[in-house]
Amino acid sequence: MDEPHTGFRDPTDLTKWTKGFLYASIPLAALSVAGSWRNYWWHANTGEPPPSLEGPFAGLVVLFAVPVLVVMLGTAILVLMWIHRANYNARALGATRMEFTPGWAVGWYFIPIANFWKPYQAMKEICRASLRPSRWWEEKAPSLLPLWWGLWLLSSGAGGISWTASTEEVESVSEIVRQALSIPLALVLIRIISNVHLMQMAHYRTRDAEESDHE
Repeated sequence: MDEPHTGFRDPTDLTKWTKGFLYASIPLAALSVAGSWRNYWWHANTGEPPPSLEGPFAGLVVLFAVPVLVVMLGTAILVLMWIHRANYNARALGATRMEFTPGWAVGWYFIPIANFWKPYQAMKEICRASLRPSRWWEEKAPSLLPLWWGLWLLSSGAGGISWTASTEEVESVSEIVRQALSIPLALVLIRIISNVHLMQMAHYRTRDAEESDHE
């Protein structure tokens, strides 16, 4: 499905915000791992749920939950916005014959079953089209893409187990795994985003310079 697009939209600010939120998610994930490990250790050694924090520590837990929620939602929104923009810009740089539109590059994340592979294919297409817009189908996908998607699937699977866990121990372990995987996942995605941004900006500057020479 091809949608003709004209007018490259500079993704620099969006890229900076997206990477910033991804970086911010890393220390928060590490703290969440520590908290889940505490819960697991307590339940494994006492057979009882971990005691709730009291006094000023209870307030700290609430304060910690707020930035976690903000960063989690902000990261998800910004990553999806970045994917939409990257697909749009690949088309604006001259990429044709692309299967995924900007809307569906994002939309497939919300379609059950298909979201196991369609978002990966859309990101793969974006990376190849950003490398060489004119004949992107001849290019290979970056080697980091399978790692990124594998980490995403494993993290999502661990999150699903955490939500449906029947015991405290299973919930704590699955949450530890989910949060631990989110750290390399964020780092790999940051690298992919940086590479796509650099490639698209290089093509844009080259095209802009060529157009200026012809004027």
